Amino acid sequence: MKYLIKNGKVEFAGSKQQIIEYVKANYKNEFWIKENSAKFNDDYGVFKFSIEACGFQVTDKMPVSEYNKKIKHYKKR
Repeated sequence: MKYLIKNGKVEFAGSKQQIIEYVKANYKNEFWIKENSAKFNDDYGVFKFSIEACGFQVTDKMPVSEYNKKIKHYKKR
């Protein structure tokens, strides 16, 4: 599972293809997404560059701040 992160918060989680489709659908008006969206499925480097230019990041790990929120939620029970 991969995580789409913006400002240290998880915006979307799923497979690489699901994240590409999510970005195409929800950020189609961003300049870099609009210019390069046709190349996303063929070249992951272009996708990564485009989302990083828009302030996003894709990682395999959940950010520490989000992970800690889940831990605190379970401890309250």
